[in-house]
Amino acid sequence: MPLGHRRSRQPPGDRLVGFFDWDTAGPSSRESDLALSALSWVPIYPQGPAKELGFHNVKDRSRRFHLLLDGYGYDSDRHAFRAAIGQRARRQASVIRDMAEAGDPAATALLPVAGHLESAAADVEMLPDEFWVP
Repeated sequence: MPLGHRRSRQPPGDRLVGFFDWDTAGPSSRESDLALSALSWVPIYPQGPAKELGFHNVKDRSRRFHLLLDGYGYDSDRHAFRAAIGQRARRQASVIRDMAEAGDPAATALLPVAGHLESAAADVEMLPDEFWVP
């Protein structure tokens, strides 16, 4: 079972050297880990937060999604993957909220991200069927 975690990146200059942030790490299914990658790196976030992250072309998300899944070697039903993304977004938001409620200052700072994840979970259900077809 993969060890899933929230991804951040550390680019020195123009080169990506790694991912980190083990605060919510734990056992994860392949689909759940990949769903979090899709949320963060496609990104499958609401348009406003996606633009804040530097992703201005919302229409490019389907292409980016399929590039990610192709690169990962994902060969299962991509329409069914919609549910994995919604489930992972809701679970990640819940973890952030639980940690913040317990007094974790980093999780408290991430509360806006929890809101974005919850919005993404609702938005992913509204994406057209064509989004899921390469």
